[in-house]
Amino acid sequence: VDWGGMPDLRGSYNVDDEGCTPVKNLLIEKGILRGFLTDRITSGMTEWARTGNGRRQSYRFPPLVRMSNTYLVEGTDSVEEMIKETKAGLFARTLGGGEVDTTSGNFTFGVLEGYKIEDGRITAPVRGANLVGSGPEVMKRIDRVGADMKFWPGTCGKGQWVPVSSG
Repeated sequence: VDWGGMPDLRGSYNVDDEGCTPVKNLLIEKGILRGFLTDRITSGMTEWARTGNGRRQSYRFPPLVRMSNTYLVEGTDSVEEMIKETKAGLFARTLGGGEVDTTSGNFTFGVLEGYKIEDGRITAPVRGANLVGSGPEVMKRIDRVGADMKFWPGTCGKGQWVPVSSG
């Protein structure tokens, strides 16, 4: 989901930089693409409704389609449960900067704090890890979402810097 109208988050606003009120936009549901972020230009080219995602750093820049407060809807499983049922994995407690190639969906994100998961237990810390992959492929493989949703502040780039939140 992406929604710029959430109270008290870094990516929130009353209207985007094109005068459009942000709408709560369901992007992906159970691995199926349901919606897109749009601005005036993409909405006009595609006939999709405007979502209020035309944002820019300042009046010196043109508005671009970009995220606001983007998050996974909270699941039902506890983090402890998911770790306990994982034979081998990486527990990425804190992510760092990253980027997505919007034409292919390929991404890379740094892991600032991460730990190995071995036989259902968190073990050794991991240094210098990066998460790299294809967004569409990863979305197909998600089997659980934790019940511990939190938001953290960030910045959306694209040659401009705009405040956002992720959750």
